[in-house]
Amino acid sequence: MKAIIIAAGKGSRLKNYTQDLPKCMLKFGGKTLLERQLEALRANGINDITVIKGYMKEKIQYRKVKYYINDNYENNNILNSLFYAEPELNDDVIITYSDILYEKEDNGICTITISKPERRNAVTYITFVEIYKALEDMEKDKNSKVLIITGDPKGNAFTSGGYFKKDMFPKMKKYPEIDLMDIAQKKLCLKFWDFNKPVIAAINGMAIGGGVTMPLAGADLIYMVEDAWFGFYFSRRGIIPEFGATFILPFLVGFQKAKEICYFGRKVSAQEAYELGIVNKVLPKNKLISYAREIALRLIPPKGASLSIKLMKKTMHAYFKDILGKNLDLENKALRKLFASQDFKESMAALKEKRDAIFIGR
Repeated sequence: MKAIIIAAGKGSRLKNYTQDLPKCMLKFGGKTLLERQLEALRANGINDITVIKGYMKEKIQYRKVKYYINDNYENNNILNSLFYAEPELNDDVIITYSDILYEKEDNGICTITISKPERRNAVTYITFVEIYKALEDMEKDKNSKVLIITGDPKGNAFTSGGYFKKDMFPKMKKYPEIDLMDIAQKKLCLKFWDFNKPVIAAINGMAIGGGVTMPLAGADLIYMVEDAWFGFYFSRRGIIPEFGATFILPFLVGFQKAKEICYFGRKVSAQEAYELGIVNKVLPKNKLISYAREIALRLIPPKGASLSIKLMKKTMHAYFKDILGKNLDLENKALRKLFASQDFKESMAALKEKRDAIFIGR
């Protein structure tokens, strides 16, 4: 197993501190950020480590680390920087993005871990761009055959939903591919829908908002731990679901049940989700990942007929692609209106103040 670290450079929020040192070399508690990353990887038995460095590269010097140089760091975002270490993008590798960990194994299993434990794995536009890039990488890599998506267990959640705080916007400037008007995540949703390799969602904790809708749209198989739950809290926030869930959820559970769940912003337990038919199996926490990996190996050679599965998925999805696309357009239209509404602003204030929202219907 190997790991690739993209060394943090200027840091938009720390520019007053990064005139003499790159962000990754700032010390907190006596250790630099990069030193802490290296220690965490080595503590997990990962010693084959590559660092991509650019800004003030001469300041980054650690032993027993391979280095690649990105001298175009001013014009490259985190994802593009990976291409400077292209020789390392094979075999078993963990790629440390900003919001996710992307792991590739020789056996064909790839894993995306939503990894923002300090905010309970809450997702942003950046998270979705990184997932999109990982899917693109898998499409190009013939050895990548099946994907598992899960949440960082240190965050005690699969994902706690969308992260709406203002500090995310300066970071997004480095990602020109982000379309702020695509609130429903049409681009990523359709990428998942067309993705020709099996996707397994391993829901290892609470899954709110996009933590529900992304697996429903993107995963072929969904497994949950016993104490996990789905939070369909959209109406509580004065908005509607995204990722095509306004089509997919009624398709899976029927109109009346879907409306009940969404209208009242319901919390759905793992057992109820299984009974509704939106997850495949409920498992003890200590067996979730091992079971997901066991299933993954049954979907690829030598145990699984991957060409057959690929064409089954393509055929099952083809008829519904236009319908899904139209629904995503409608979701985006509604979400743009709702995010500007008084009800949404009230819901955010109520969430911050830990009280029930008082809606006015506009």
